[in-house]
Amino acid sequence: MTFELKQMDSAVKLTLKHEKLVSVDIVDRDDTFEGLNNGWPAILSNLKSLLETGKTLAPISL
Repeated sequence: MTFELKQMDSAVKLTLKHEKLVSVDIVDRDDTFEGLNNGWPAILSNLKSLLETGKTLAPISL
């Protein structure tokens, strides 16, 4: 996995790149944070909230 940060005027763009994925890296369920497709959106959303407000999102139990 590679992170790339790019300055864009007064903002910073974060790009995540995954390479050499295998079939088990993707979990086709919406009731879990397992798999790249489910875990990263939750992590990045929480990071965005922390950076913008200084507070993280409320914990979620599945």
